Amino acid sequence: MKRLRYISRASKGLTKKEMQQIALTSSKRNKEKGLTGFLVHFSGLFFQILEGNDAIIDRLYFDKILKDPRHYDIVCLGVEYIEKESQFADWSMKLIDIDDQTEIIPSVLQEVLLTLFTSQNILSQYTQPSVLNIFKSGIDPTTITSHKENRIIMFADIANFTKLTELFPPHKVIRMVNQFIEFCTQRVVEYGGEINKIMGDNIMAYFDHTKSQQAVEAGLNILNDLESYREQQSDDSISQYLYTGIGLAKGWVIEGNIGSQSKKDYTLMGNAVNLASRIEGMTRSLQRPIVFSENIAKQLQHSSIEYLGAHLIKGKLKAVPLYSVKQCPPCSYDVITQSLNHLQQL
Repeated sequence: MKRLRYISRASKGLTKKEMQQIALTSSKRNKEKGLTGFLVHFSGLFFQILEGNDAIIDRLYFDKILKDPRHYDIVCLGVEYIEKESQFADWSMKLIDIDDQTEIIPSVLQEVLLTLFTSQNILSQYTQPSVLNIFKSGIDPTTITSHKENRIIMFADIANFTKLTELFPPHKVIRMVNQFIEFCTQRVVEYGGEINKIMGDNIMAYFDHTKSQQAVEAGLNILNDLESYREQQSDDSISQYLYTGIGLAKGWVIEGNIGSQSKKDYTLMGNAVNLASRIEGMTRSLQRPIVFSENIAKQLQHSSIEYLGAHLIKGKLKAVPLYSVKQCPPCSYDVITQSLNHLQQL
């Protein structure tokens, strides 16, 4: 038997009648499926515990609860397997609406739960996106053993970032970086990838090895977003200098937890990670905003790719064939650098 706990935020204010209808519908469904538990409602937040058959709980959570438009910010707080009888055997779905209670204990409980939810929501914003996705699925990330996966790795960072930090005030730099990361995150997720790390002005993302086309499309759309964004900026805006280089490589990586007992990092390591990082660094010298390895190029439409030649890359004994996309025009990074140098002299 599985016990699942989750918390979420209501999409809109719910009346007492609507809450009772939710409880009634859930109770009927749970009886049919042999599930038990309770639902707590307080200040527009939900806390629910479900108990029952493993497969039935999983189907309900992933197919129904996560897709229910009546709530959002859904976070699975924990999953455990129990051998004993249900702790809430008499409740197919007991509704506890704390907002309707006036006693001191419900008021205190409401404050405790609200504080816990707020703290969790704040911490989630500082949590590595890939770890947060694992956590939301009900899996404890610390229990995942290291394993090999075939991945497409993406690196992207802001060109001339060091010089930009020297020329513009911190709040403008941070605003620019946040906008860059927002563009990257939206497109990576849209095309089926995940952000693994945010490292200052640099992001590392990954896709399944079968998604070469999607990974490249995500990169091209990031570039389009940045171009449109630059066109909207004034002449004295830092964001008119917001350019990036994107490197992609595919191969087997080790995925899992590294670190000490007090501090862990869920990451990907291996040749593909190193190669993607090196390729991203070569976008400047190649004057191409997106560059990728040969095994990615082979999965794309032949007419759309451009061969950039074989290049020596740090850590590789042989020259590595590199490719870009014909529809993506060259980027004159050196001209941008010259413009910043001129600005520095004013």
